[in-house]
Amino acid sequence: MSVAACQTTTRPPELGALSNDAGGDGARSFAGALTGAPILQCSLGPDGGVCDCVDVDLLEAPPLLHFALDRSGSMNDSSKWNTVRAVVGETVMQLGPRVSVAASVFPDPAHDGCSAGVQVFPPRRGDAPAGVIGPTLEDLATALRLLASGATPTAKSLAVVKSLVSQEAGRRYVILATDGGPNCNDTLKCDVSECLANVESVAPTCQPNQLPNCCDGTAYGSVQCLDGAATVQAVGDIAAAGVPVYVVGVPGSGPYASVLNKMAEAGGTARSGDVKYYRVDSTDADALRAALKQVAASITGTCDFELKERPNIGFVNVYADNKPLAQDGNWTLTDKRVTLIGSVCEQVLRGDVLNVRVVVGCPTIAR
Repeated sequence: MSVAACQTTTRPPELGALSNDAGGDGARSFAGALTGAPILQCSLGPDGGVCDCVDVDLLEAPPLLHFALDRSGSMNDSSKWNTVRAVVGETVMQLGPRVSVAASVFPDPAHDGCSAGVQVFPPRRGDAPAGVIGPTLEDLATALRLLASGATPTAKSLAVVKSLVSQEAGRRYVILATDGGPNCNDTLKCDVSECLANVESVAPTCQPNQLPNCCDGTAYGSVQCLDGAATVQAVGDIAAAGVPVYVVGVPGSGPYASVLNKMAEAGGTARSGDVKYYRVDSTDADALRAALKQVAASITGTCDFELKERPNIGFVNVYADNKPLAQDGNWTLTDKRVTLIGSVCEQVLRGDVLNVRVVVGCPTIAR
């Protein structure tokens, strides 16, 4: 959320929007789609020229969203890893300067296997204004331009995330996206019900709830046992440090719903109903996009925006997803506070709208 000041007497036009293909191969991931994408302008003059725009921050410091992303080998299935990268990028772009963002991936791409995750993008404020492709989004795209490979060392990776977010001040949130059961704990012993090799039928001789137990002996080993308890504890440790953890289960995580539910409860973000985490059942980008919008809305969704500076009455406009809103029935201005009302407020709280901007300098659209 930002305020842009422009000196012109024309009504504000609609702002452009980035269209992004989240599916397909890496060439169409958000990292690849950045090249040649349109750059938003805060307003246009009467002859098509760009106004002189100055962005002013909100009074409140932005929260930190730390994305902890599973890049294990199974994320190659149906291009899930490319979809995650694309939708994370879209979400960060839509939120803009209303958030700071950081990202970790697991396992560590320098080692793969069962290596603990690593931060690939340190905390940085989102680009201003919301909806623009700037250096933050470009660098995030570069940082996530990785291949999916390795196992799912979720517990030890979340321990790394805890040490990272504990060093940051202010409001902090972890958004964990994973497609499978946590493993990589070689101290475990398990039966076939918790042997991931059996649960996922990785071989004709490894079948759900049937012997042989593929986590016995040397076939797949104890590292393929479900590391549920340690992972739930790792999530709880982050939450105990004052950092809520949102759990997003992408396709493939269904057999581990019980563990993901416990993780969401431990993270302090459990949803009502039987499914406590944010469950995504389709590999279509829209499904993940909807889940991340709901997460983002629960963190940033508000209908009250306190500005650092008092704007000029009569020269204020509010944009929702880059379209100007008539003031009547949609928003009010009191001193330095813009308040969304009616259906617009409801959309923001649901996560249907993430990109909200106040543009100062053009005559207010009243009706």
